[in-house]
Amino acid sequence: MASERYSHANRVASEVQTQSLTRITFSERLDWVATHKVLGYMTSAGVIAGPLLWTFTVGDFLSGLLSDALSFVEPVDPKVSRPILGILWNGMFGGFVAGVTLAFPFVVRYCLSF
Repeated sequence: MASERYSHANRVASEVQTQSLTRITFSERLDWVATHKVLGYMTSAGVIAGPLLWTFTVGDFLSGLLSDALSFVEPVDPKVSRPILGILWNGMFGGFVAGVTLAFPFVVRYCLSF
């Protein structure tokens, strides 16, 4: 009696059960590459180096554009004008130009990556 039940259950299960082909998703492939013994190190290096290279390439380009755009204002010679005015103007303008040409392009590039 028990063997008949198991036989019937196996027949029903085999008629109902179908095995379909499973596709490997992109996430599973990426996981395989990232956790591979050799490729994992290369992937890690690429993830670290890629954005840094991209940031400095785009940032350097934007920095050059801004530097060229702000080159029309010349620093004041402290000997010709008042020394305090020259120091203040050169310090303020130099700080502004340094902030705009050195920091701003990299911040903009970083914000554009999101």
